[in-house]
Amino acid sequence: MDMKRYDSLNGLRAFAAIGIVLMHVRANIDVSVTGNFIYNHVIPSMSDFVFLFMMVSAFSLCCGYYERFKNGTVSLNEFYKKRYTRILPFFAILVLLSIAIPHSPNKTAVARAATSFVGTSGLSPIIESIIEGLTEFTLVFGLLPNPSLSVMGVGWFLGVIFLFYLLFPFFVFMMDNKRRGWLSLIITHLLCYFCLIYFYSAKFITYQAIPKQFLYNTPFFALGGLIFLYKSDIERFINSDSKRILLFLVCIGITIGYWFCSGIKYTYSGVAIKSTVLGVWLIFAITSQTKVLHNKVIDYLSGISMEIYLSHMLCLRAVQALHLSNYIHNIHFCYFVICLLTLSVAVVFSHMIKYWLLPRIACLIFRSKR
Repeated sequence: MDMKRYDSLNGLRAFAAIGIVLMHVRANIDVSVTGNFIYNHVIPSMSDFVFLFMMVSAFSLCCGYYERFKNGTVSLNEFYKKRYTRILPFFAILVLLSIAIPHSPNKTAVARAATSFVGTSGLSPIIESIIEGLTEFTLVFGLLPNPSLSVMGVGWFLGVIFLFYLLFPFFVFMMDNKRRGWLSLIITHLLCYFCLIYFYSAKFITYQAIPKQFLYNTPFFALGGLIFLYKSDIERFINSDSKRILLFLVCIGITIGYWFCSGIKYTYSGVAIKSTVLGVWLIFAITSQTKVLHNKVIDYLSGISMEIYLSHMLCLRAVQALHLSNYIHNIHFCYFVICLLTLSVAVVFSHMIKYWLLPRIACLIFRSKR
């Protein structure tokens, strides 16, 4: 079993979570934050960090379970129980809060439940929210034809990730060796391309849910697995500081180049370019031991990065209730303050739920069983 730790991956997780917060704040606050390259191109592109999460998840899961699945030394019950235990408790609390509190524009109907009785489905808005919330509890809502659920909008990522967990034994089979790994990567790109030009057309679907579809995201998982297969070769090649510096410069160069790309968001070219850029950053992380990607603060944020991602929109709505734009008239400074407060609230909320509330609930449950 591969026991080597790649601590610099903590930096990718932490910065990905922070970047997604910055992107969502810009997209959802009342004031329009534009005016330069950073606000117009860099921050919006941070939505792609969700694909970095997927790639890192594939690589990390392979580190922990690839050899164990190949050798038949892992219990499926243990594997899936750990996945549910890691994700569901925190997510369930957020879903319950989201049902109870109308915290986003597409949930305003829930606040009017007393006077609004019928939604587009023929059910009352509160019943629609309960149905969606119970479906999200299963964590298999990624199998829905349109996983765009309003109770936890950002939760679509978990739907995709959990499908990857469900299919991981098959993923190990497809990544059995490097030749099969390359074949799998090519197949995922073909499937993604076919989806974008055919299966995601009006012939099959009439809604815009492309990035939330599992097959669209498979190239990112496949590339994470392929990089895992080549990790030893990569580390042997990137074996000096000069090569690491050169690789870092390549990372910066292709990232800047991606920022200048436009009109490729949900195209096959976009998938190919994004997976390449993120793949190079993953390679840099596994070959480097820089303090920027691995220190006490980064490691702490990495440990709650998923929780920050899941809760930050709820936290943003709480911050928006302060109506800071009424008091801070400089839009860029206002954006900075809202970002800082949202991230701070998300960190405190995530820490309290994960490290304080859930352990106490678990303790009470196990004590009651004795």
